[in-house]
Amino acid sequence: MREGKKREARSGKERVFRPVSCDNSTYSFAVLFVYITNFTDRLTLYIESSKSIVGLLKLLYSYNCARQGERQLYKKHKLRGERIMKKVALSVALAGGVFLAPQVADAALGDQTLREGMNHGDVKELQDRLSSEGHFTYHTSTGYFGSITRQAVRDFQRDAGIDVDGIAGPQTFNAMGVSGGSSSSNVSSGSGDWITYNGTLRSGSRGASVTTLQDALNSLGHNAGSADGVFGPKTAEAVRSFQRDAGITADGIAGPQTYKALNGETVVKSESTGSSSDSGSASSTVESIISTAKSLEGTPYVWGGTSPSGFDCSGFLQYAFAQNGKSIPRTVATIHDAATSVSTPQRGDLVFFETYTSGPSHAGIYLGDGKFIHAGSSTGVTIADMNSSYWSPRYLGAGRL
Repeated sequence: MREGKKREARSGKERVFRPVSCDNSTYSFAVLFVYITNFTDRLTLYIESSKSIVGLLKLLYSYNCARQGERQLYKKHKLRGERIMKKVALSVALAGGVFLAPQVADAALGDQTLREGMNHGDVKELQDRLSSEGHFTYHTSTGYFGSITRQAVRDFQRDAGIDVDGIAGPQTFNAMGVSGGSSSSNVSSGSGDWITYNGTLRSGSRGASVTTLQDALNSLGHNAGSADGVFGPKTAEAVRSFQRDAGITADGIAGPQTYKALNGETVVKSESTGSSSDSGSASSTVESIISTAKSLEGTPYVWGGTSPSGFDCSGFLQYAFAQNGKSIPRTVATIHDAATSVSTPQRGDLVFFETYTSGPSHAGIYLGDGKFIHAGSSTGVTIADMNSSYWSPRYLGAGRL
């Protein structure tokens, strides 16, 4: 019966689908397979969807960050630009204030003495006036008082029949028809101090006072070299040159008497002024010599040496004195003979010793308190103690030049 129905079914006379008979395990596996397959498909779809969503979120996040970064960058540059503009505006305002503000520092022409080396608005006015007179021939007025302006002033002074010194002071301004203050003056005007005395200057001195002195000497035609504020040999020689022209003691030291002459005051030479000139010319010279000697401390000893590259004993003394306008003999023996013997040495006196031969064979400059400076064969230029075990028994005496 069953087989007949199967045959009929196969023959197509009756298409009847019947469940396939199987055991429980086979059925369970089939159901599990379908479920797993379905789950896998869904999971794959979910994962792919998730990837797309995550990617989209990442893209949106990146875009947002870019926009935020753009905003921050914009804000940063905007802030920086605002700061720059504020600085520019402030600079322009300050510059405008400088250019538009009244120039208080530039006083009227004639209110101050003008000389070489100055840079001032008054100098520019002076150059304009000299140019109109045909004396200042430079193509433009610079405001700097250099050699061209100095020569122009000298030419004007010569034509005006006044003292020719290249310095524009009251006398020059009066000749120009300029009415200014009377506190300044030319060197040759004889009224007022155009160079102020702030203390005696000598070899070794430094500072603004030396610079002013050098400017004054250069302006008067006494070559002190560059105005560097250092009182060296060239400045000392310029001072002596000026002193000789002024008829005062030519010792190369700029003291009260020298400053008076620089300011145009007449200095009358007498026994009293001679003994006390420049706060004691002799005393000032002594201090200047000592200053020069100390500046050479550490110079090596060289037999026969007479320069700062190396000294022997007498060469050192001769150099120190020569730098301050005093000529002394070359050897210790002849220096000893030329000196006036003194029982007790004073500062600046020479002290003599007997070393390698009988009689005076070594000497130095006494500094006081038992100390002297000399050029020793084993030490070079140095300060020594006269009471030491070496020098004390060899001391012969002191002399003054």
